[in-house]
Amino acid sequence: MTATTGPSNMARLPSSTVRLARALVKDARRRGTREDTRVEDAARTPLPEDSGR
Repeated sequence: MTATTGPSNMARLPSSTVRLARALVKDARRRGTREDTRVEDAARTPLPEDSGR
């Protein structure tokens, strides 16, 4: 996984990585387990297309 740093010095993840992380977290919840904290953090990353929802 690659990340670039933006002007706010926060790591930017590719949108495909964020969507994958969200799917993993959703599946873990369905199974009654937890995903790794780094994956859960990535899943909380807002995407530009989220603002339209």
